[in-house]
Amino acid sequence: MRAAPAFTEYLVIGLDPELRKVWYALIVALTYTSKMFEVHRRAVALSLSGAGHLLPYHAGVCQELLNFAKTQGQRVPLEIAALSGSSSGAIVAAVAAFAPSQLESFALDFIQQRGRGLSLLQETLENHQTCQQSDQSTNKQTPMSQGQPALQIYTTQCRSGEPYAFTFSSYSPLLLDAIRASCHVPISFHPVDMISWSPLSLPLTFADSEGVLIHEEAYVDGAIASPAPPTPHQLTRVVVSPISGGVGTLDSDQWRISPHDTSWRIGSVTLKGSFPVRLSTQNLRALRTSVGATSSAELERWYQLGLDDGRRFCEDWEKIGA
Repeated sequence: MRAAPAFTEYLVIGLDPELRKVWYALIVALTYTSKMFEVHRRAVALSLSGAGHLLPYHAGVCQELLNFAKTQGQRVPLEIAALSGSSSGAIVAAVAAFAPSQLESFALDFIQQRGRGLSLLQETLENHQTCQQSDQSTNKQTPMSQGQPALQIYTTQCRSGEPYAFTFSSYSPLLLDAIRASCHVPISFHPVDMISWSPLSLPLTFADSEGVLIHEEAYVDGAIASPAPPTPHQLTRVVVSPISGGVGTLDSDQWRISPHDTSWRIGSVTLKGSFPVRLSTQNLRALRTSVGATSSAELERWYQLGLDDGRRFCEDWEKIGA
């Protein structure tokens, strides 16, 4: 006996064969689109802001998100498909992309030494590359051989004042030069240069002598033009910053992971790239820490705060997506 027709078959009864083909093609297309939406729904791109010595906050957040992403059996899987970073955010983005298993030890070394981010980054990446080569020579599986996120290091081009991204799909010697440029503060820079006064305002340019030369082009700190660097538009954007500001939701195309801020404030400003920042006493204290006026104990607190905020994001991710 023939089984009862499916609901879609009832809908096309009476249609001529050509219209019936069109109907079935539409059903297939809608099903495919729905599945693609679910894939992009769980794939995120992390935008790590400039933060100076507040780098441990970035490390804590990324550590929690990476651990959550590799945990099996999640109701709503999280895939970190891309990472973008400016200034100290670029340092953490590189470790998270190419040496994720070293992220915790990197953060703890930074806290203990109260800085030396670039030197520690070079040591971390070189040690990780040595371990990978050793594993490959003994036919062992390397941990990031599958699913390694794309990495973009944002700088500010001196002659144009515009953001410029260096893109990496694997470790390259050029990576350290790009990050060095992304962290290089020009002598003539002033913090107000990061404020977006008007959509029509011209970008601030710098002399080549103030920048880091890469392929005969000069670049400076990425956070000047991109405080929270761009991410691939097809992915859910998650901005990570130790500076409090606007808050995204899981129902939107953009999230923001930042410390909860109930301190006194006089308003807010918008930095370049539509990045809102509160003018609060909490952010004023964070600014003091970011320039290096800090202790290992204080940096440890920022690292723990990053872990807590990252964990909270993962909990919300499951709740909303369930």
